[in-house]
Amino acid sequence: MSGQTHSHADKPSAKTCEQSKTLYRVKPINFARFVSPAQSSNFAESDRLPRKVKSLKSSKHEQDKSKLAWVTVDTQNSLKRRMDEGRPIQPPPPRLPKKRRRDRDGPTSLRVNRPLRQSNGEPMAVPEDIWLMIFDQMHPRDLLSMRNVCMFFRQRLDRLDTTFHNARISTFGEDSPGPLPGMTEKQLAELTVGRGCMARGCVRSNTAKTYWAYGLRMCTECLNSETIDLPDAKNLMLPSMDEHFLLNLIIAAQFSSGKYQKMQSFNETESVWNMLPTTRTVLLKSDVANVLAEYEKQLETAREAWTTKKQEEATTRRAAITKLETWALTSKDVSPHHRDARRDFFIQKAQELNPPITQEMLARMIPYKNALNSNRPPTAASWDILKPKLLEARPDVEKIFEIESEEYSRNRVDRYNVLARHRLGQSSPEQLIVLELARFILSEMQAIGVADADLVLRVLNGVYDVFEIRTRTDPVYGLGKDAIQAPYKLLLDDALMIVFHVIEPAVGSDNRERSRIALSSFKCPGCPRKDCKTTYKFEELFHHIDQKHACMAGNGEKYFTLRRPFEPRLSVHTFLYYAIEWPRCLPILPLHHDAQRDVKWDPNYRPRYLEAIPTNTVSAFDGRQPLSSGCDGLDFAGNVLHAAQTMHPSTIQREFKTKIALQYGLDRFRQYGSSGQISLESLKLTYRDLSIHSGTSLTFKFRCLSCVRSQSDNKYGRTPQSFHNLVEHFERKHADTHAAGSNWATDLFELPSGAQVRDCILEADENLMAKQESTRKKLAARSKVPRKKPVAKADEILATPTASSLLNKLYTEIELLDPAIATTA
Repeated sequence: MSGQTHSHADKPSAKTCEQSKTLYRVKPINFARFVSPAQSSNFAESDRLPRKVKSLKSSKHEQDKSKLAWVTVDTQNSLKRRMDEGRPIQPPPPRLPKKRRRDRDGPTSLRVNRPLRQSNGEPMAVPEDIWLMIFDQMHPRDLLSMRNVCMFFRQRLDRLDTTFHNARISTFGEDSPGPLPGMTEKQLAELTVGRGCMARGCVRSNTAKTYWAYGLRMCTECLNSETIDLPDAKNLMLPSMDEHFLLNLIIAAQFSSGKYQKMQSFNETESVWNMLPTTRTVLLKSDVANVLAEYEKQLETAREAWTTKKQEEATTRRAAITKLETWALTSKDVSPHHRDARRDFFIQKAQELNPPITQEMLARMIPYKNALNSNRPPTAASWDILKPKLLEARPDVEKIFEIESEEYSRNRVDRYNVLARHRLGQSSPEQLIVLELARFILSEMQAIGVADADLVLRVLNGVYDVFEIRTRTDPVYGLGKDAIQAPYKLLLDDALMIVFHVIEPAVGSDNRERSRIALSSFKCPGCPRKDCKTTYKFEELFHHIDQKHACMAGNGEKYFTLRRPFEPRLSVHTFLYYAIEWPRCLPILPLHHDAQRDVKWDPNYRPRYLEAIPTNTVSAFDGRQPLSSGCDGLDFAGNVLHAAQTMHPSTIQREFKTKIALQYGLDRFRQYGSSGQISLESLKLTYRDLSIHSGTSLTFKFRCLSCVRSQSDNKYGRTPQSFHNLVEHFERKHADTHAAGSNWATDLFELPSGAQVRDCILEADENLMAKQESTRKKLAARSKVPRKKPVAKADEILATPTASSLLNKLYTEIELLDPAIATTA
């Protein structure tokens, strides 16, 4: 024991501990001999033992007087040291007796780690008939989850289709329609309450839209690639007029404005589709191919009987689909709505305040508007939460009403007219100074290579900062927002003037893409929703803010400072820019910034500006040679189809797949040394082959590139058009330039550039690898804890190849990925 110490890792043995106790066994200490007589009177005799001493007078040791107390040497030394120093010794508080654990009443508590056991010690297994009784009362959604728990549940649920039938009846009622002909109850449950795209190879696991006409649940991209319009099906898949009647044997869907409406109704007596001018009849490609293949297998004598049988099956299926779609629309869980009750309750409580808050003021408060979105009944607690928010927003709303009441006064209108005439033509002295400063700042920004997405905000912020510093020592005089000659402060009209008369001419209107990025891609900081992708021009953004945000107050929003009611006779614009001072922080976000809910716009505070990533100029096809596809190099349609099928499993957008496929076909055509051009007829044949194959996901809906370059103000240069409309327009309007040497490969489609393809592949591969890594971690965690929720689409996600690896199957390999991403791959 001498000189030896034990660490936490090396604990002494039981024998050593027993020896230590023997060595330090002492007699009970009389606590009174360490204190003076005056001190001993301050506490009772029962409290004269230190905390670490077990008293012999305790009831526990009353029966055995010979048992000694255990006292450490440190305790004795400490008591002696305190006595020698003359310090008082406070007795420890009396120790409370330990509470005995009460015997629990009621049934035995169940724990996951302590399952019930039989008398022989084996875990108790729930009988199969008990499980089936439990399954019958579960929701179909829970049954689908139970299938992924273990093999026992999967086998029982897949073996007995009546389990899903009983679960459907117990959940949705006796009047719920059964499965379609040829469909099981489990498949109906997957369509009704399941999630995830059912197209083969698709990795999207959150798809919830069910297309009952097809009996499938598909994402938008798979829907576009797996379906075909009725006219295209007649012209491309069934070119013979004698085979068009086969389309009447197929279930079609009705689409309007690109959205699924319902199953397309069919007139059985006249054998025609009940189509409307504003709707489209869309068929599944696989259905058309299957019907055609089955028809061709029939003998001539048996085709009539086969057609009659198919018509009866289609009639029966249409009736079942109609019943299912009607039930799906009416059977949604409709929870009780409490919006009206909440509105009346909050209005009544607000009017009881002193002073009261009127209903007109409540309508301008953001907290009140948000409180109405809840679907819970109103309570006193909900009012206690809302009340301080309303009181905080009251001064700002009163300021809005004050501004609106003053704007239409005659004096204010006269001042606006004076300002409008003074600033007309951008010739006032203060405007000339601002324009000169803006041109200087713009030249500096162009010299250092500022990106187009940052150009407007960088120039405007620079003008504001330089003008503010300059006017501190050398003020500029001019007419301000009150139409009074005084030291001039910048107005929002100055920012608008800089954008229109300095930046826009410098960007140039000949390059439409650059003009769009620099001048028409601003975001609103007050719209933080992730699904809000709207972008604005400079003037459109301020009009949006005035209409949507400046008229509201509360929740820390400061947009009400920009509130100016618009009067058409006062300005040619939709916003009174010359009536508002230029804030230090403009309410504008560039395209590469995202609005955030927890970040409020403050006109007096400008956060750190994050610049856009420099635009990539390296094309995805630079330094590459196309590889053989097994088709002849002059077979443009075959090569494009091969490229489309190769890139189909990738996660990049459809327009980028189209660019890669067309580029591969053109490169293969040029690789064989052909100096000619591919005709439009070859392009039409290629489109036909792509349309009838379901293993492709290309799109040919683009704008006319010739109209975009010439800035033609027509629908072909403004919005994407269908393939047939675009080709017809190209042949009709650009026939002369086409005959003079222009061809569709360079003038028809507004396709992404090679640099944009490379950026898209890099981003898609990075996201895919992150998703695959996350899926692997979830699978590893579930292997340890089987009760965890199964990972949806795990096999499809892990099997999805990267876009760069698929591109390397079409072209000679080149390193597309960044080094960090390549290391992860």
